[in-house]
Amino acid sequence: MDYLKHGRAQTSDRHVSLRALAPFRPLGSCAIPLRASHYLRSAGVVVARDALALFHKFVAGNTGRRLSRVSLENLTCERVLAFLKSLEEERHNHIRTRNHRLAALRTFFEFVVHRMPDGLKEAERIAAIPTKRAAALPETRFLERDEIKTLFDSLPSSGWAALRDHALLLFLYNTGARVQEVVDLCVKNLELAPPPRARIFMAKAINGGRALCGRKRLDC
Repeated sequence: MDYLKHGRAQTSDRHVSLRALAPFRPLGSCAIPLRASHYLRSAGVVVARDALALFHKFVAGNTGRRLSRVSLENLTCERVLAFLKSLEEERHNHIRTRNHRLAALRTFFEFVVHRMPDGLKEAERIAAIPTKRAAALPETRFLERDEIKTLFDSLPSSGWAALRDHALLLFLYNTGARVQEVVDLCVKNLELAPPPRARIFMAKAINGGRALCGRKRLDC
């Protein structure tokens, strides 16, 4: 269980990063796209896009303007603070969700400053908005080898899903892959010739991971 105790091994195998372009409504006469090029998954781009869409809608309601009439001058630090407050009190978002949306807004205003330097003062005020501390996550625990073997021994041995479940759990154990990484896996990412390998794309890493499927094989 070295992987679970010490983390994923570092590799030099590089993969092409995901670049996505999510549309953002025009602010007055300035059309500003949200570009994600920092190795984000498409889901991460959607989260940032949704944060900007919610903020844009909030500002429109707060100013009494139509969405198409909202301008950059309406995007102030005070409205960002009011938006974050509404997320917690009206939408009942978790503190972590609130912090994620704040991070998206910081990135957005940093982008605006690159295009319109006169907005630097407002961007600095927004960048200074502190994140809130959330309750600590439960301690991460791992199973010992004998516990893993007990788990596999208790799996159903008959039925249409038995072989599928066994192969899926064994793959997760052998590679140390995350659930989302396995969901994203394609047949072309598998190398079945000895030694068997799986090309896994990490969620937020610049380098891709290449894991040996048989490195910690169980006798199942």
